[in-house]
Amino acid sequence: MVAQVAGVVGSNGGATAGSSAWEALAGQTWPVMVQGEDEMMPQPEPSRRVDHRARVEDIMNAMAQGRVRPLFDAMAEDVTWRWMGVKQWSRAFEGKQSVVDTLFGGSSETLPPSSTVEVHCIHADGDFVVVEHSGRNELSDGRRYDNNYCWIFRIEEGLIQEVREYMDTQLVTETFGPDDSA
Repeated sequence: MVAQVAGVVGSNGGATAGSSAWEALAGQTWPVMVQGEDEMMPQPEPSRRVDHRARVEDIMNAMAQGRVRPLFDAMAEDVTWRWMGVKQWSRAFEGKQSVVDTLFGGSSETLPPSSTVEVHCIHADGDFVVVEHSGRNELSDGRRYDNNYCWIFRIEEGLIQEVREYMDTQLVTETFGPDDSA
């Protein structure tokens, strides 16, 4: 059982609403002692649930600023990144290093200056966070590659364990040609 500090004022002249001590305590959650048969027994505090949505929102905001390091830092070493396409564009990249090297071209810090990310919406439910976003890219030969994505993150113990990436695979084929490695 927990109690949330509200407007309780001590009779000994302690902190009152508006004082800095009170403001520091307001909204805090504290364990409550419950009277047992023979003694006071501390009750377990409810487990704190990590805010996966906020974590992914921070990652995507960093990507919108061109920074990919927060994404990589949030990945488990054994992360799996899946392209959810069909035929040649359906595959899995196993491990953080494979994701960094293969999907992000070895970049460990930033996206190329000609690439931008625009987040449209983020939804979360339990250990899953869904992000709809667009990537706008100018390729080294001057062609445009602008695709829309849906990434589904599965997060456990604070780390990204899996990403399922949905995209327009026809656009990928038209832009890059067939994937001969598939």
